[in-house]
Amino acid sequence: MKMIIRLVVLALAGYGAWKIYEDYGDRVPALRQTADEFSGRTSDATRDAAERLGYAADDASSAIGDSAADIRDAAKDAQERVTRTLQDTPDASTRTAY
Repeated sequence: MKMIIRLVVLALAGYGAWKIYEDYGDRVPALRQTADEFSGRTSDATRDAAERLGYAADDASSAIGDSAADIRDAAKDAQERVTRTLQDTPDASTRTAY
């Protein structure tokens, strides 16, 4: 009985494969052309996206560098102001406690 069930399942699988080939077999060349066109479009889009990403990365890198230089200059100015303030402040021995 198991053997008959297995043969029936195998026959149905074969019939299904034959039906799919019969229904869609003539569309394979048209689908292949569509896949080639899709491949061409996506490769062009990928190249364009990679180029734009490169430009964006360069812009971000220079913006980060400029920001780091601004921060460095601001820190240097703050250090000079603090140094000047401390030099202008009298020594601890001459300060008056309130």
